Amino acid sequence: MYLKENNFISRADTRLLKGVAIILMLVYHFFTFPEWYISGIGYSYSAILEKYLYGPTQWCVALFAFITGYTYYYNANKSLFYSILKIKNLLINYWILLLLLTSVALYFNKVELNVLWLKEILAFSNGQDTVMVFAWYIQFYIVVILFLPIYIKYISKSLLYDFCTGILFWYGLKHLIMGVEYTGFLRTICLWMPYVFGGWMVAKYNLYFKITDKFKLRNRSQAFYYTFTFLFFVSGLTRSHLAKYLLLPIFVLFLIYLLNNCNQIIKLVLNEFGKYSMEIWFLHCMFFNITKEIFQPVAFYPGNPVLVLIWVMLLCLGMAKCIDLTKSKILECICIKRS
Repeated sequence: MYLKENNFISRADTRLLKGVAIILMLVYHFFTFPEWYISGIGYSYSAILEKYLYGPTQWCVALFAFITGYTYYYNANKSLFYSILKIKNLLINYWILLLLLTSVALYFNKVELNVLWLKEILAFSNGQDTVMVFAWYIQFYIVVILFLPIYIKYISKSLLYDFCTGILFWYGLKHLIMGVEYTGFLRTICLWMPYVFGGWMVAKYNLYFKITDKFKLRNRSQAFYYTFTFLFFVSGLTRSHLAKYLLLPIFVLFLIYLLNNCNQIIKLVLNEFGKYSMEIWFLHCMFFNITKEIFQPVAFYPGNPVLVLIWVMLLCLGMAKCIDLTKSKILECICIKRS
């Protein structure tokens, strides 16, 4: 990925956005799915947390998808071969973390190396009885990165074409494909692909520069950005993916302004979480997969939801840093042996 520093969203900005997204994901998974809790864990007000946090924190995946579309536009190489290289790099990282979490599960006698586990190698297996319970994004990313070269060459002709393509994926595939059950992976594509197109549109047509100049956003007060960022975040309460598709680019725009003017400590924290967002995505599977009976009590030990979130963030970030160091050594050894 190549992002010039004079683009509206810089390389540093994308890392901050990823930091926001992965923290939202932790909130989303830990506090809006009470049915995932093991016996003895939960809150008397779990229904309230689920009601008010589920929709807004669902921005997490939308943000990752948006960033994928936005940054892809600035890739000098948009060939199918480049897409294959991206998939290879992602799978190598995924396999290292899969082996690590599988080793942990084997230690506690929670997994068998059977056909189900073999399917996980290609990220074809999802569910609470798997190791990589949140690996569905691997499948989605592979489809996205393979589809984008075709999309760019044959479909992306104008802003109207791109916008309508997003609507088609959300509405058309959902309602017009006959004889196909709208569940599982088809539903994943319908829900999240439009956000990729949203990021692509913003980058290709310089929408943020045009909106900023037209509405003179650079001259607004910081209170203005706090207010509108909060309002767009809360708009997630609608749980409507069509509404989110329409609102996400504006939400990201205000979020960028807010992040660029926030406290340096907050930036540092978000930068660290953005840097290790992929590792954290995979590592926090251990709290909800076949080993959740072992690790959920550790995660929820503080009791209070705010303290649980802080504790989980520290756990995941610490593990991610250690894993990244180990992973770097493994990849370095592989490269040395090849040479």
